[in-house]
Amino acid sequence: MAMDKKTYELTAIGASVAGGCVPCLKYHLNAAREAGAMATEIEQAMAIGKLIREQVKKNLDVVIKGMDEDSNKDNMYCIDKSDTCCDS
Repeated sequence: MAMDKKTYELTAIGASVAGGCVPCLKYHLNAAREAGAMATEIEQAMAIGKLIREQVKKNLDVVIKGMDEDSNKDNMYCIDKSDTCCDS
């Protein structure tokens, strides 16, 4: 592991919040505390995760709105054109 344990766990806290994974968040909160993370560092990591999660929601809302307005443009918002995504 290239980063120290505390930095790794703080990063994982932010990712857990951004991804909405409660079990992950609980695990990484405990691990960060054990690695010596202070409450202020944990709060900052969670705040960063919240910002990311909120931006993802805003971006998705824009795409959904565009899909509603452009419903005749089949699959225009699909990134993966493989059989598992857009061929339904």
